[in-house]
Amino acid sequence: MEEDLPLTDNAYEIESLFNDFTTDLENSRTLFPAVLQFCGTDEYRAPVMAFCLALRDKGYIRNKSLRSMARQMLINANSEYKRVASRKRKSVEPLPAYQTSNLIDYIAMLYGQASDSKIAAFLDKCRNLAIAEIDNEFLRLDVVEGKHPRAALSSALRNPPQRFIAVQLMVDKKDNSYRSELTDEEIATSAIVGYQTTAPLSADLKQTQTVKYGRHLITFYFFETKSKSPDDDEPIKHLQMVAFVNDGKNIDPAAYLISFPFQDVEDEKRKEKFASLIRETLYGQHQRSFGESSLEVADVIGEY
Repeated sequence: MEEDLPLTDNAYEIESLFNDFTTDLENSRTLFPAVLQFCGTDEYRAPVMAFCLALRDKGYIRNKSLRSMARQMLINANSEYKRVASRKRKSVEPLPAYQTSNLIDYIAMLYGQASDSKIAAFLDKCRNLAIAEIDNEFLRLDVVEGKHPRAALSSALRNPPQRFIAVQLMVDKKDNSYRSELTDEEIATSAIVGYQTTAPLSADLKQTQTVKYGRHLITFYFFETKSKSPDDDEPIKHLQMVAFVNDGKNIDPAAYLISFPFQDVEDEKRKEKFASLIRETLYGQHQRSFGESSLEVADVIGEY
């Protein structure tokens, strides 16, 4: 590969190659750090970074071993920062996630090298972009790798767009202290607010219903959201549903399912609409958004 890097119009072929490496990290780790040189090629950047992050998450890459490659990586990272910053300046709408994913990968790889002043400056620039997906990645890194995880979580719990991410990070750490600060309704509201690429002007709970599904209880929350319209006229109004597995006492923030926003209906038809959505969610074939994946409710409950 170093002498003649293969290129193809089919991105799946390159992704498939690195997926094979990722499934056998024990043996594939010898590809690091040489594989980083391919990040300068557009077709290889995303799969190479995903592979390296998988190595790091499994402990095969230590921050110390990254140090020698960090400055070289920073060159590509700064180029990606410029791309994202330029896109943000030119766009009146929030950037879609795929336009920030490469930069997020660089942030994750370089976060542990912040003692280097140039890398610290790069990370500060990225924080100042004020892009939701990037802010959430910094929150995750601050909690998982940072020196002051408790302060990061406390700050995020007070910040509505990041509150649900903070709760999920606390669940991962088996820290249930959020229960003393947030009610189930507030957690559900934070899931709806955090789902939006820009914070809604309002998210008003209209109905809550808990139903039995097999051996489980599922609590459904239906919200009316209002968001700013692109032409600054009347706000756009939608309905949106979020559902959680309920242990009989509280909802589980790690086992949830969010619908896409859907068109509002007249008040007298809402009860019928909500009942139809519950039936469709539990027994229909349509897929819903579960975290970052698209899964049917049976899969969600099955993993619980």
